[in-house]
Amino acid sequence: MIYFHLAIVESLKNTIPAEAEIHKNAILSVLLLILVAVIRFICRKAILKSTLKSEELKQKWLVQIRNMSFLVALFCLMIIWGSELRTLALSLLAITAAIVIATKELILCVTGSLFKAGTSAFSVGDKISVGTYRGIVADQNLLSTVLFEIGPGQDSHQLTGKTLVIPNSLFLTQVITNENNSISYTLHSYSIKTKKLKHAMELEKLLLKAIEKLSSQHVMPSQKSFKKVFPGKEIGKNTCQPRIISSQVDAETVKFQMRFPIPSADVGRAEQELMRVFLEWNEQGLQEEKVEDEKK
Repeated sequence: MIYFHLAIVESLKNTIPAEAEIHKNAILSVLLLILVAVIRFICRKAILKSTLKSEELKQKWLVQIRNMSFLVALFCLMIIWGSELRTLALSLLAITAAIVIATKELILCVTGSLFKAGTSAFSVGDKISVGTYRGIVADQNLLSTVLFEIGPGQDSHQLTGKTLVIPNSLFLTQVITNENNSISYTLHSYSIKTKKLKHAMELEKLLLKAIEKLSSQHVMPSQKSFKKVFPGKEIGKNTCQPRIISSQVDAETVKFQMRFPIPSADVGRAEQELMRVFLEWNEQGLQEEKVEDEKK
């Protein structure tokens, strides 16, 4: 019980000086405001009774006196309440820092949503890839974006049946690739590698013939579609022509990079068709090698 009473007394000792300081500052503030008001009143009376003939000059002095009174009162109040204002500022700073740290991820998600909306990076129904995530945009809100996953891997165009919910903060650190699923046509790129250098030219001709067949009816429509999506840009007919670029990966491997216009919905089917051409060519080559081995 004695310790309890001592604790109360000690608490009162710490509280009384703070309360006394506040009371003193409040009294000083009231006296200051009264003093400033009296001085302003005296100055105003003096100006009005002065021998100045210009009413405009009198009005100018009255405005200056009013403004000076306000500034002097404000400056003196800041001096009187300086320690309390510093304490309040530090408290507000600490609270603000704590709020920012606690809600960092939420702030990043909202910022990512604003970035996404401001850049019009994609909309519902677009096929996008962000980092390791890839799919069709099903829904989006202030904090997250919902994707119907496409995979497995970056080369597949099949829905996996999974739903991905990714935070919008990801859009601030990862590149967003929009595969333009929302427009009619796309310039699709697809590559095939082979180690049969002896017959590489034959494969290139077969692949070129295949992409020309796939895109024969889509060159002009795709050009018109791209002009609508990119108004003001010069898109020539050659831009949408199918083409193959061959490059040597290493001493034993050649890569054929194909680019051709195709309806966005037919990208997966076109890739399967090209892969089928490659497999048939490879199978034919194996049979020819088998026949040559038998002759030997």
